[in-house]
Amino acid sequence: MTANDAPELIPPANERTSELPNESAAWLKPVRWQTFPRDFVVIQIGFALFALAIAFLIQSQLGTSPWVVLEVAVIKYIPITPGQSGILTGAVVLLLALALREPVGWGTVGNIICIGLWEDVALYYLPNMKDNLPGQVLYLVLAVLVMAGATAIYIGVNAGAGPRDSLMIAVARATGLSVRVARAGIEIAVVTSGWLLGGPVGIGTWLLHWPLGRPFKPPFASSKSVRSTPPINPARANTRTINLRRRAQQALKPASHAETHRVAIG
Repeated sequence: MTANDAPELIPPANERTSELPNESAAWLKPVRWQTFPRDFVVIQIGFALFALAIAFLIQSQLGTSPWVVLEVAVIKYIPITPGQSGILTGAVVLLLALALREPVGWGTVGNIICIGLWEDVALYYLPNMKDNLPGQVLYLVLAVLVMAGATAIYIGVNAGAGPRDSLMIAVARATGLSVRVARAGIEIAVVTSGWLLGGPVGIGTWLLHWPLGRPFKPPFASSKSVRSTPPINPARANTRTINLRRRAQQALKPASHAETHRVAIG
């Protein structure tokens, strides 16, 4: 799922810049080594919850988030597991974001690898709810609730955006589009491609993003963790980029899932 995909961290322009990496590592956001062991353990809990939410969506048979639609479609043509498909598509998305010069954090890489591994574990134990409507609805509701909790944990660690939202921000910056338009365009293209390849599009695909998904986002997206995201360096960013990231943070406050939906995802 779009852990698919995750809750994405958009750097505000007015934060201090003393911890920025040098130019040779401008693509990688700084690591807080003092808190890394604790952050690693906590973020693994978030990754496991994202993976569980994705597994609920897949096994509900009511449709999944856009990126998971594509990931499930891929396994119809390549003999790999859904989790491995998520790792593969996440890696491709990360390369695209890096090609567009979007900096990433260690959590971005962890998002790709760990969610995929946890996803296969969850799918192994969760029964499929096909032809069981009460079970399908229960799985869908649980997916939304679990993803909301995973989002709060992921944002709290502040280890970088998920790969999918990193790509969204990079596309918005490169094209001059608003963040919402860039997100919508990318997700429409992804879900359409996944559907054409045989991915599971259904009522859950829509419900996850609108009536059911949105009520659980604002409390976490407006928390202190979002406001304390990594800084950007004004010396390396023009006014347009700074303003874009300011708008991006505001745009994602009411709508931050796992990359994303993956959920990352980022």
